[in-house]
Parts: sequence; C-alpha cells; structure tokens
Amino acid sequence: MAHFLNFFVPLGFGVLGLWAFISWPGAAGIAAFVGLFLIGSMIGSRLFKRYATLDQVKQDLRHRVDTQ
Repeated sequence: MAHFLNFFVPLGFGVLGLWAFISWPGAAGIAAFVGLFLIGSMIGSRLFKRYATLDQVKQDLRHRVDTQ
C-alpha cells in the first residue's frame, strides 16, 4: 500500500496541475502545475514514510543504491 500511495498521490496532484495548466492562462497555470506536482510529491513521500513497513523501506533504499 505504501508504494501505491507513493506513486498515485503525486500522479493525482499532477493531473490536477495539468487541469490548472490548461484552464488558467499564462504563468498562473504553469505555477499551479509545478506547485501542485511538488506538493503531491511531498505528500506522497510522507505517506510512504508513514505507512511503509521496515522491510519496504529497506527494499526501497536498496533499490535506490543499486540503480546508481
């Protein structure tokens, strides 16, 4: 569930940001898109930290180290 939240919460905020980008004119739409995506990313990360088990956190960190 933690990985689900970490993926779909920023995706949902990104969709809201895309809607704002399309419906609001000029720089306001761009700022709304960037701001909503960043807020969604932070919320997704915090939800992952809150709901992830210790094994999921270790697996996530191991995956990050191995891919670099």
